[in-house]
Formats: sequence, structure tokens, C-alpha cells
Amino acid sequence: MTTTKLTLCLVAVCSVTGHPQEHAAQKIVTRAEAALAANRPEDAALLLRKARLAVGRSDKVAGADAVVARIKELLSKVDPLLTERAKAEAKVATTFSKLADEYGSKGWKDSAKAMLERGEVFDPLVVAGRLRKLRGPSKKVPTIIEYFEAGRQVYVTKDKWKFENGVVTSPQPRTSAMLLLSDKSVDSGTKTSGTRISVDVKTGPGGRAGLVFAYRGRGYHMVEVIHHGGRSEIRMYRWHDGEWDKIHARYHRLPRSTHTGWFPLVVETRGNEISWQVGPSPVFVDKTSAKRLSGKIGLLVGSSSRDAKPVEFKNLVIKEL
Repeated sequence: MTTTKLTLCLVAVCSVTGHPQEHAAQKIVTRAEAALAANRPEDAALLLRKARLAVGRSDKVAGADAVVARIKELLSKVDPLLTERAKAEAKVATTFSKLADEYGSKGWKDSAKAMLERGEVFDPLVVAGRLRKLRGPSKKVPTIIEYFEAGRQVYVTKDKWKFENGVVTSPQPRTSAMLLLSDKSVDSGTKTSGTRISVDVKTGPGGRAGLVFAYRGRGYHMVEVIHHGGRSEIRMYRWHDGEWDKIHARYHRLPRSTHTGWFPLVVETRGNEISWQVGPSPVFVDKTSAKRLSGKIGLLVGSSSRDAKPVEFKNLVIKEL
């Protein structure tokens, strides 16, 4: 059984739609603010630039815009040469852009892209247009209906799932689980890149809802929330070789809105590392014994109460990290 290691992030710091890179940057910004309060402006400036590097590409990191704006605001207060430095960084970015042109003229598209990404570190505005062209148009993202309407029920009931107006609605929940499996697979990526899966859920009191991922026939992973009165149980399990591996199972007091309204269910995979969050719960991080977390995804429902209502899902988002 996997040994549970938990990394908790205070709700005040980590937004519901947060991302590990944003969380890391936010922690560094907090240290910079402490250095500024202690009248150590140079230390604060160095930390703020470190935080900016921790964010990475802001278009791939949820919540990054607010962090970047805060970094810029603080730097304007502490760096006496901010304007001069900005001009120097723009020149460096322009130099990388020119190198990209030369590589492009020789047909070396990957090298041209690499030069533009180096320039992006110094001044994203200088290279933004060129990078968009090289990266090409964004892929069409399937909606939650497209993911699941052609899927199959693993635990079959006579009642059918409904697909209307961008919302997937379960049959009347039972105490035993019901699973709707997608017909599309999701790759977890590598140790340095990964995948973020999020979906908005509405269970009602006494409801149970979960997100199944890395489904590969005889094995899968599952994160779920089960509402019991005023408390909610958040669980992460792995099913393989006919056995359950408990990665995490603990009770939490979530706001009443998560019992009666919509809340996000978020999972991130990177290699064999998993992080997950249910509504405004802490962010949990752990490792699984599985070597890779690729496979199909599924919507899981159940009930801890006879009066539980059908569970609704919407706004499925799957992003590469």
C-alpha cells in the first residue's frame, strides 16, 4: 500500500483553480514581501525575479496572471533600475528573435522556436506574435458532452445518463458506485510535463462524486468526495490486480456551498505524481506505484443518503502542463 505524503497549501494562498507552479511562485512572493517589510529591497527584488521564473509560461499556468501582476507591482517599488533593466531585457529578447529569424531562414524550425522561447524569458511581448505562429493554432478541445456521450457505463443500470446544454447528469445515485467512462484517453505526460484535468460538479447533500483517471481496463485511479452531513470525505484510491490501494482518505469540513452548489474537482498528473483538490480543500500531493497515469477518464457517482439527487458535471478542461 502506498505511503501517504501530504503537501497542504492554505486556501488563502492557493486558489481553487490553482496550479503547482503558481503555488511555488506565490510562496516566493510571500518571502519577498517579508524581505521588503524588513527593509531588504535587494533581497526582495531577487526573490521576485525568482518567483517570475517559477511561474514559467503564464499561458500554461492557471492563476499566473494575478501572480505576475503582483510581481510587477512589487518590483516597481523596490528596483531603482527597473526601467533600465527592462530596456536591456528587451534588447536581449530582440537578439534572440533575430537568431530565430536566421534559424528559420535555414529551415530549422525547432531551433527558431527554442530561440524565441529563450527570448520570452526576458521580454514576452517582443516574441509573442512570432511564437503564436510557430506554435500554430490551438487544437479544438472536446467538450464534456463529446468526451462522454459516446462512452460506456461500467456499472450498468436501467437508467441512462443525460447529456444536455453542456451538462452531463447521472441517473438517480445508489449506495453502490456508477461509472460513466469516456471513449477518449488522456496522457499523463512525463516527469517534467503533465496533465491537468478539472471538472465542475454539483452533488447535493448526501451526494458522492468522483473523477476516474488512468483507466486501463483492469486498473484505474480515482479521486472522490462523499458528503456526510456537515463533513466531507475526500479519497484517492488506486484499483489494480483486484485490490484497492488507499493513497488518501480523510474527512474535511468544506463550505456549505460544496454540498448544495457547483464546485471544481481537480487532478494533476506528472509522471507518477498526483496532486488533487476538491472545491476549496487543501491541495494534496502524493505518488502512486503506477509507472504511468495514461488512460481513459470517467465520471463516478454514488450516494450516502437515500435522498441524494442525480449528480451533474460540466466544464471539463484537460490541459497539458
